[in-house]
Amino acid sequence: MDVASLHAHGGWRRALACGLSLAPLLSGCEGREIEPLDIERLAFVPPGLCIIGRVDCSTDEPLLVDRFEVTREHWLAIMGGELRPSPAFRKHWTSDTRRHPASGMDLAEAVTFAGRRGMRIPTVSEWMRIATGTAAQPWPWSAQDRESAANLEELGLGRTAPVGTFQRGCTTDGIHDMLGNVWEWTEPPLPAYAIPSAAISDTAVHTQPCWVMGGSFRSGARTLHGHDRKRNLYFFAEAVDPRHRGMDIGLRCVAEAEVYLWERAREWTDPALRPRLAAVGEEWGRRAVVLLERLTRRPAAPAALTWILEGALR
Repeated sequence: MDVASLHAHGGWRRALACGLSLAPLLSGCEGREIEPLDIERLAFVPPGLCIIGRVDCSTDEPLLVDRFEVTREHWLAIMGGELRPSPAFRKHWTSDTRRHPASGMDLAEAVTFAGRRGMRIPTVSEWMRIATGTAAQPWPWSAQDRESAANLEELGLGRTAPVGTFQRGCTTDGIHDMLGNVWEWTEPPLPAYAIPSAAISDTAVHTQPCWVMGGSFRSGARTLHGHDRKRNLYFFAEAVDPRHRGMDIGLRCVAEAEVYLWERAREWTDPALRPRLAAVGEEWGRRAVVLLERLTRRPAAPAALTWILEGALR
């Protein structure tokens, strides 16, 4: 059910309480939950050409990308009490918002979180490739705008929503909330031939060394890229100091698929995991087969890689 229908049928609050399409192993709001493997949180993004204006956002190697923005629950599970949001933001981190996106961290803290997962923060060009696809489309879901597909200012919610609520805004690779909900940290380098969209009205913000991408629940609707009145190419971004913290700035992690899978597959030795890993492969589909076949042919390849490949070949 899309957000417009939820409004019409009075189900908006129920949907936010439960979270739509949140994770592969949630059996429902009132059902038993199984803690996901980290790989079950990840989408497979194949390499591909992505040219936006004069900016080359192409990727040469496949990536694994968080399907959802990192949640408050996941942040606390990884970071514990070491890095909690400041008191100004902590009041929003209540038990009923554990599946809302984590926010309030600076870039260094985001990098630390990603590193503990064996992942990293994407660059601007990687983020744009993930969000726009190989067609460099202006919206994550297609070349056309779509009503109620993202948690932006026009929706009127005025706060974050559980990750994955806006299924109509999903990319073709199965990645949610690339537009709206919270801005997402990226790392340098910055593109030489694009400006952040916020610089269109405020040139001062163009000088900061880092960009956050994709807008938040406070942002007006805007395409992921376009041109201003002076024909400058913009990306839907805001330039910020890496030490900045915002209640509407969160993160999403990425990893080189080949390295991540080879290093992590040795942890998945329990044969009981076979159907779960096959389900991951089935979700990734045929586009992951070439990489998985190459990995399974290596000497002493873990059985878990074969289990994922079995699913990808279905």
